[in-house]
Amino acid sequence: MGINKRLSTFFASIMLLFFLTAPAHSLEGYIRGNLIVNGKTIFTGQNQKVEKPVGTVTATLTGIQFAAHKDITITGLEIVSVVDITPDDTNYWSFDWVNRGDDGAGSTSLIVGGDAATTKATGGSAIDIYEVRSFALTATTADLNIDEGEVISFTITKAASAADLTEISVIVKYTER
Repeated sequence: MGINKRLSTFFASIMLLFFLTAPAHSLEGYIRGNLIVNGKTIFTGQNQKVEKPVGTVTATLTGIQFAAHKDITITGLEIVSVVDITPDDTNYWSFDWVNRGDDGAGSTSLIVGGDAATTKATGGSAIDIYEVRSFALTATTADLNIDEGEVISFTITKAASAADLTEISVIVKYTER
């Protein structure tokens, strides 16, 4: 048996021993495809998410950015708010998620746009308190592939006197490719 094979077997045995003998406070468990040990992700499964608290939005907001540190495929784009936003065709919010590329010049939308991405009464939908509002992803699968170094941005646009979006969080779900 070569030295590399013996070292590999030795380290695998040590890791297995650690996982089998780790105290309960250091081995937190296998949660949604991630093995968490001492508060750090050791093993990452397929489905992952990044959540970013934004705070209260009272006017059009741009500049919520997510940078891809690996090649990923977007599997979900969502927001959560602590207030209800009732659908209204005059006072509403519209949303867009765009792949800006690695130079900021990209303009590929990641969601189905138009009224579906609003809180309009006609074609849009409400935002319910403490419930996840998911956006319909584009049907073009290639557009959901984000390469390492590319940035996606989230824009919220206020129309007329829409009620404030209070304490919202923005969620990006993805898998590594």
